[in-house]
Amino acid sequence: MVVGVNVFANIVPTDGMMISSLPWYLIVAIIPAVTADIILNNSTIKSKIGVGESELIAGALLSSTFYIFNYPMLVWAFATSLDMQLANLQGIEAVSILTSDFLSTLPTALAITLVPGALMGIVGAYLSSKKIVIPSSSSLTSMSYSSLLLQE
Repeated sequence: MVVGVNVFANIVPTDGMMISSLPWYLIVAIIPAVTADIILNNSTIKSKIGVGESELIAGALLSSTFYIFNYPMLVWAFATSLDMQLANLQGIEAVSILTSDFLSTLPTALAITLVPGALMGIVGAYLSSKKIVIPSSSSLTSMSYSSLLLQE
């Protein structure tokens, strides 16, 4: 969902200037999302490491790659501090070199953002697991629709 929203909000509206970056962006962004989904929904993995740990791992995985998920907008935010060429440019000139600058600074940006992002993902997964209670499927099948409405 995040990948799709980002593609249609940030990449597609650039009048085709950034469409060439779309294939590699989709590959790089979808891999962590699919991996996290597998970790969260695979019963074998959850039985080996536990439900709580699978949530923490998925949260860390997705959050550690937030720099890639938020491409290209986060690149603009780091442009000045990472001394990218596009920091002093605007419009078409900036967009034309955005992909090359992003790829050249990706290792540095990931080194800076990977651990803090993973820690925030772990904290977010832990807090959300404490706040969100998911009823078991057996308790849902034993309840009627009207009793579920009354519980709200």
